[in-house]
Amino acid sequence: MEEYIMGNQLEPWKGGIAQTITFVITQDCNLRCKYCYMTDKNKNSVMSMEIGEKAIDYFLTNSDVFISDAVILEFIGGEPLLEIDLIDRITDYFKLRAYQLNHKWFTMYRISISTNGLLYSTEKVQKFIKKNLKKLSIGISIDGTKEKNDTQRVYPDGRGSYDDVVKNIELWQSQFPGASTKVTIGHDDLPYVKESIIHLWNLGLREIPANVVFEDVWKEGDDIIFYNQLKELADYIVDNDMWKDYNTSLFSQGIGAPLNEEELNKNSCGTGSMIAVDAKGNFYPCVRFMDYSLNRQQSYITGNIEDGINRDKVRPFYVLTTKNQSDNECLTCSIASGCQWCTGYNYDQSENGTLFSRDKSICKMHKARVKANNYLWYRLTRERGVKLKRNRGSDKYLFIMLADNSVSFCNYEASAENNISLAEEYLTQAAKDCFENFITPVILHSNNKTLSVRANEIFKGLDYINIYTHDNIDVYSDKDIIYHDSSTIYTETTPKVCCILKVDESELQNLSNYVSKALEFFDRVNINLIYNLQTFDINLYQRQLHEIADRLFEYYKNGNVKQVNAITDELLGVNRRNCNFGYKNFVLAPNGKIYSCPAMYYDKKESYLTDLKGLATNSFLGSQKFNLYNNAVCKQCNILHCNWCFYLSKQSTGEFSVPSSKQCQIAQIEKGVTAYLFNLLQENDIKDFYMNKIENTEFEDPILSRKTYSTSLMNFSYKV
Repeated sequence: MEEYIMGNQLEPWKGGIAQTITFVITQDCNLRCKYCYMTDKNKNSVMSMEIGEKAIDYFLTNSDVFISDAVILEFIGGEPLLEIDLIDRITDYFKLRAYQLNHKWFTMYRISISTNGLLYSTEKVQKFIKKNLKKLSIGISIDGTKEKNDTQRVYPDGRGSYDDVVKNIELWQSQFPGASTKVTIGHDDLPYVKESIIHLWNLGLREIPANVVFEDVWKEGDDIIFYNQLKELADYIVDNDMWKDYNTSLFSQGIGAPLNEEELNKNSCGTGSMIAVDAKGNFYPCVRFMDYSLNRQQSYITGNIEDGINRDKVRPFYVLTTKNQSDNECLTCSIASGCQWCTGYNYDQSENGTLFSRDKSICKMHKARVKANNYLWYRLTRERGVKLKRNRGSDKYLFIMLADNSVSFCNYEASAENNISLAEEYLTQAAKDCFENFITPVILHSNNKTLSVRANEIFKGLDYINIYTHDNIDVYSDKDIIYHDSSTIYTETTPKVCCILKVDESELQNLSNYVSKALEFFDRVNINLIYNLQTFDINLYQRQLHEIADRLFEYYKNGNVKQVNAITDELLGVNRRNCNFGYKNFVLAPNGKIYSCPAMYYDKKESYLTDLKGLATNSFLGSQKFNLYNNAVCKQCNILHCNWCFYLSKQSTGEFSVPSSKQCQIAQIEKGVTAYLFNLLQENDIKDFYMNKIENTEFEDPILSRKTYSTSLMNFSYKV
C-alpha cells in the first residue's frame, strides 16, 4: 500500500491519555476575532501567582483524582502571551514542586500554549521558548490567506492581523518544525477556504487542522459554498498529488458513515476528563463552561483550589454519550460519524441548562463536508488507486439496473424479454438524488458497452460501485466487481477483481469445480446460486462446500488469502443478516420505477414501491415489512453471515420477514462448513497466520458495504 498522510489524524502526545489542565491565564486579548466564543474579554481577570501556586499544589497532591502518568499544562486566554512572565513563574513553580514531591509528572509533562502569534518574536517570549523548548508546544492561529485571516482575525479597531502574524511564521517553524496551525471557518470567510488551505501548505505547514464553528452563524446557501470550496480543494489535491505529503482535517476517511456502537457510547470531546482553572481558582469541565464563554446559562463550576473537585458536579460528564445527547434524527443519520459538537455550547443553548441535549447548527455544514469527502476519496481510489485505511460508505444503496438483461447477482434470473434500457434522464436524476441523499449507487451493467460508458460518465464524482458482465473487458477498472457464469473461460488477462459467480441449481454438482477455477484468478468469489427452495438438494450443497473448504485450506497452507462468501464471511465475523433489500437497499429498474429488489421487478405480480420522485424524498426508505432483523426467529440465531432471501420467504411462508425452514438449514450448513475449515486451521497451526494475513487484506463487496473485514476467529466457537 502506498503511504500517504491525507485523512490521517494528528497523534496526540502520549496517545491522548495525558491529563490536560488548562490555565485561563487572562481574559484580555490584543485581537477581537469575530468568531471567537469568548464573549467577555477584559483586562481585569488575570490570574495571580498565588492562585497559580495553589492550583499547582492541588493538582500535584491529589493523585487519586489525577491518575494519568503524564500531564499537559495548557495556557490560554484571551491571549496568553500577554502574560508570559506569569506563565514562566507558574511553570517554574510546577517543576520545583514536582521535583520536591518526587512526582511522576516531574519528567512526564508538556507545556502547551495557544496564541495568535502577534507577540511570538518578542524578547520575553523567545527567552521562555529557549528555556523550555524540549517540553514546549506552541500553536499559532493563522486562518489562511490575508483575505480570509483579515475577514475574521482583527484588531479592536477593525484592522486585519495577517501581516503582523505571518512575519513570525518562519521563526516559529524553525523552532517547532512539526507544528500546525488551527483554521477556524465562519460564515464570512467561506469563499476563501480552498485558497487558504493551499496557502498554508505553501507556507510550509503540512498538517492543517480545520473546522467550521459550532455556533449558529450559518445562513441559507452556506453549505453549498462550503461544498464547492472543498470540492475544488479536492480537485487540487488529486491533480497535484498533494494527498501524499499534505493533510487537512477537513478530509477524513472516518466520517460519513452510520454511528457504530463505540461511537454511540462516547462523547464528542474530552470535556469532563480535562479540567480548566480560572483567575479566581475555580474549576470547570473546560473553558466553554466559563462565564466568559456563555451567553444564556450560568457558569458550570466543578470545584475550586480550596475545596477541591466536587465529584457530583463532574459525575454527569462520566455518563455523557452521543446516545444520550442526541435525538433520533442524529442517531439514525446514515452519515453521522464525524459530526462533532461542543458540549459547552450544547449546555449554553439548552432550554433548561442540561448537558443532555445537542445543538445541530452545523448539520448542513457536516453534510456538505461529507459530500466533498466522498468526492475526494472516490477520485483517489478510482484514479490514483489509493487504498483506504478506514471503513467508509453509506448504509443505503440504490442498485441501478441499466437494462433488462443486467447482471443478476442474487437469487433471480435476469431476463431480456422486453429489452428495455434505462433512459438517460432517469440515470441523471438518480445520480443527483443519490448525491443529495447520501445513497451509494451500485450500477448493474449489461453487455451494452455504450450504455456502460455513459452511466460511468453520469455518475462520475460520486462514490459508486460497478458490477459488470465479464465481456465488458474494455470498460471496467480494477476497482470494479465482475459477474461470471459457469461457462466463463478465464484467461491470464482476466482482471484480478472480486468475482460474482452465477451457478444454476442444475449445475450444483459442479459447484466446487467452478469455484476452484475462479479462485485461480480471483482472491474473492461470491457464489450466486439460482435455485428453487422446493427442489434444492442441501446435502449435495454441503458436500460441494466441503470440497471448496478443502481447496481454501490448501491456499492458506501456501500463504495465500482467498475468500468464498458462503464459507469465509462467517469466519470473518461479517454481520450480514440478509441483503437489506426493501429496507435500506432498493433497485431502480429499467422502467424508471423503484422496486424492493430486482426479483420484484421481474415478477409481474409484484408492484413497484415508488418512482424517482419518491427517491428524492426518501419516502421509500425503512419499510417495516422488509425490516428482516426484527423477527423472533432471526433474533435468536447466532449465524452472522446469513443471506436469506425475503422474496423466496414470501413464496414459502407468505411473509417477507419470516424465512423458510430450508433457508435456515442452508445457513446452518454454511456455518458448519465454516467450522470445518476453522478446525483445519487450528489443527495445522495456521490459524494465527490466517488472522494476521486477513486483517491486512481488503476485498470489495457491495453487499458488505466495502468494508475491510476484521476477523472474529478467536471468538469462533461453532461446532460441527
